[in-house]
Amino acid sequence: MSYRKMVAIFVDVIGYKNTTEFSKKYELHRLFHEEVAIHGQRQAEIAHVIYDRKVFGFSDCAYFFFYYKDGVEDERKNDVNLSYIAAYNVSLTILRLMSKGFLARGGVAFGDVFIDELGFFGPAVERAHEIESKEAFFPRLQFDEDLGKSVYEWEH
Repeated sequence: MSYRKMVAIFVDVIGYKNTTEFSKKYELHRLFHEEVAIHGQRQAEIAHVIYDRKVFGFSDCAYFFFYYKDGVEDERKNDVNLSYIAAYNVSLTILRLMSKGFLARGGVAFGDVFIDELGFFGPAVERAHEIESKEAFFPRLQFDEDLGKSVYEWEH
């Protein structure tokens, strides 16, 4: 057992604690858990890709993890590309939330994470949460500064 390098994305719905209607809380609950199912379905349908994903949703937030499948050769791994793919996929979730009237913000980090059947932990988990809670002041998906620079350079 040990950490694995992966993309960790933490997404939180803005203003959830001010929502008192059961129906709105239930709608958000359904959206998050449907997203977990959608990500699972996407993963099953695209078995040829070199990465896997796991999603953990709770209350008004979720963690999304993207990581390389076991046995993928190092020369096929591109951490910046994986981060880009992860952010794109999670942006679809955020757009779905926004289409239902929920604003969300998130943090994206790349680094060490441990996941098992009980849950998850690690420096990238903590960094993604820190970005969302202390740096991403507006509805958006914000990258760790070093990762953001790498993605920008990769795109250009």
